[in-house]
Amino acid sequence: MSHFGIPGPGGSLGECAICGKDFLLEILTGAKVKTFQVSDVTQTLYAHAKCIEPFKDGPLDCELLPATSPLRQAYERTTPKPPIT
Repeated sequence: MSHFGIPGPGGSLGECAICGKDFLLEILTGAKVKTFQVSDVTQTLYAHAKCIEPFKDGPLDCELLPATSPLRQAYERTTPKPPIT
């Protein structure tokens, strides 16, 4: 089972909420992982620095995230679709 943004065993982190890949390089090198918040989400989320960079100046738009993004997938599951007219 994958954990997104949840600290894992031994203080390691789960997977990037934006790209879905792990933090293996950060764990091995001791580098810090970026944390961020999204409105209507109470949990602190974690992302690679390169993944969060495009969103540093403005709000994070879940619809612009890659289709493989755990955050986008959660957004799509919980956001009502407009009716087709």
